[in-house]
Amino acid sequence: MDTKITKVLYVVMMQEEITDIIKKYSFQQDTNFSNDNPGMLKGYTSTIKSTDNNSIQIHLVCPEFDPLHKKNCFGTEMAFLLAYLGIKNYSPDLVISFGYAGSNGLFPTKVGDICIADKSAIYHRNQMLIDFYKESSMGNYPVLSCPKLVEKLKYLSAQVGTSNDFILHDDVAVTMKIGVVEMELCSVARASLYSKTPCVGVKIVSDGGKIQTKEEREKEFMESLEFLRGKVVETFENVNNFLAGKSLSEL
Repeated sequence: MDTKITKVLYVVMMQEEITDIIKKYSFQQDTNFSNDNPGMLKGYTSTIKSTDNNSIQIHLVCPEFDPLHKKNCFGTEMAFLLAYLGIKNYSPDLVISFGYAGSNGLFPTKVGDICIADKSAIYHRNQMLIDFYKESSMGNYPVLSCPKLVEKLKYLSAQVGTSNDFILHDDVAVTMKIGVVEMELCSVARASLYSKTPCVGVKIVSDGGKIQTKEEREKEFMESLEFLRGKVVETFENVNNFLAGKSLSEL
C-alpha cells in the first residue's frame, strides 16, 4: 500500500545546518524528546505549508554539543542513535539524512551542489577479513533514489559513501566509484531499515572535487559553513515543497 507523506523526520548532525531553518519556520523545541535524552539530543517540530498549500509536519533531530570538546557531534555512531530514537519517537512516513558532504571528484560537482543518494548507502571504508561478514560490514542499506525529485529540482544523483574519516583524498571511494562522501547516511539508512521506514539522503557539497592541500581543504570546509547557510535553507524549502501532498511512489 502506497504511503502518503504527511510527516517527515530530518536527521541533522551539525547545529549550524539547522539554525536558520528553525528561526525561519518557527520550529518549537520538543521538550519531551529533549528531556528524555538530556544533554545528548534535541528535537524540534513545525508544520509547514508548501507553495501549493499542502501541509507537511516536519521533525528535526540533532545532537547536543559534545560535553568534553564543546563541538558538534557527528559520525556513524551518533547518527544511528539519533535516527533510531527519532524514528521511535516521531513515527515518520519518511526519514531524510540532511547535511553537508564532500565531493570525491568523480563527476563535475562544485560547492553548493545538491546530491540525492542513489539506491543504497555504504560504509565504504569498513574492512573485513572474513568473507562471510564482508557484505554486512559494508552496510548496503537501501535508500530511495527519488528520480522524480532529482529531475524536478535539477539535483544530482550519486552513490554516497559513509565513514568516520575526513581525509584529503579518499582513494577507496574513488576505486569504488563513490562520488560523495560523508559521515552519517549509512547509519541513518540502517536505523530506517530496522524501523521499516523509507530513507532519503539529501547532501549539500561543501568541499572537495579538486586536488587540494590539507590547508586548502580545511579552509574550504570551514568557510562553507557560513556561505552555504542560504543554500541549506533553500534546499530544505525545495525538498519540502516537492514532498508535500505526495505519496512515496511519486518520489
